[in-house]
Amino acid sequence: MRFVAFAKDAKGQPLKKGVVEIVRVSDRTSAGRIVAQEKDMKIGRDDYVYNLAGPKQKLFVFAGTPKEYTMAEWTNYIRANGGEIMEEVRSGDQVADYLVLCTFDEQKDTKAIQLINDAREFGLQMMKEAQLKSDMGLK
Repeated sequence: MRFVAFAKDAKGQPLKKGVVEIVRVSDRTSAGRIVAQEKDMKIGRDDYVYNLAGPKQKLFVFAGTPKEYTMAEWTNYIRANGGEIMEEVRSGDQVADYLVLCTFDEQKDTKAIQLINDAREFGLQMMKEAQLKSDMGLK
């Protein structure tokens, strides 16, 4: 599982420092390795880490066709990190957390347009696929 490491700036805003991958877990501790580090940043003991898909399962909907990875790769990666993929913004009493904006034809892809409208209605956070890639700690 990968986590984005960050510190907080003077205003309390997150400042991305890099990506840590957990390689060993025991009852009380975990060990990780740094897989990416921002220029002029050092990841240290007092930094914070987060995983966009967890720890509480986050639900993702994709509008359009992904270009960074295939849909199967995204599904595997999100599930491996504690999240889940939904086909619709709302399914029964479940509402997604994120809408990922991928490539689509605004004139022809009515499904993607409907997902965007639904996401606005339910107040989902929307992000481009490249932002998801970065937030999930992928290169």
